[in-house]
Amino acid sequence: MLGAQDVNTSPLDRTYWQMFGYPECISKYEYQKMYDRNPVAHRVVELYPAECWQQLPKIYDSDAPAQSSFEVQIDELFHKHNIWSMLRRVDVLSGIGNFGILLMGVGDGKSLREPVDLSPLPNGDRRKYKLQYIRAFPLSQVTISASETNKMSRRYGHPEYYRIQFQPNDFITDIEGNIDLSEQDVHWTRVIHVADNREVSEIYGIPRLQLVYNALLDLEKVFGSSGEMFRKGAYPGFVVEATDNQLG
Repeated sequence: MLGAQDVNTSPLDRTYWQMFGYPECISKYEYQKMYDRNPVAHRVVELYPAECWQQLPKIYDSDAPAQSSFEVQIDELFHKHNIWSMLRRVDVLSGIGNFGILLMGVGDGKSLREPVDLSPLPNGDRRKYKLQYIRAFPLSQVTISASETNKMSRRYGHPEYYRIQFQPNDFITDIEGNIDLSEQDVHWTRVIHVADNREVSEIYGIPRLQLVYNALLDLEKVFGSSGEMFRKGAYPGFVVEATDNQLG
């Protein structure tokens, strides 16, 4: 028999997260599933981007009423590749996990694994490449496959290669089932790394769902159990009664 002195009444010694079913660590896939299927989580992630991108920025290089050549080229580029929409998209995707990325399809004729040549031309001018496409990816489809290990480099600790899965695992295939789920290693010079809520790390931000994840699990419990209790309580059973006039 336990005595009064053997009963643990200290709130500091109770394993609350274990008792309530909260995970100690949340994987990038769990964050993605919560965002995909919980309406409150979806709103938490998209709230700030939705407000921020209501009015698009304007890029200009002078106050002249007529557009300059630079402004015309910028408008054409952004319209051709729908860049404002892609920037809004990566703003959302970067908040689901610890970061998101933009893949820049640089028209240099090289594979995605090869670095873009950023060295100046012999005359000192910068090299120019055409942008072929731009794609946004969440962390659930991206892995940092290699990082800079040279401690003398200004990029020490930063990603060297990203391994990108070009379609999510649960992506619904088309009628013929022709969906490319292959992964490719991509050099960092072809990627724009976007991390929100950075505190300690320059690479990994804090997911927008991290602070509210336990509360979201509680909502899942309430929503799910309410519907399940109604389903079981509202079972369509049959009751048969006999009156006195029908007896004998």
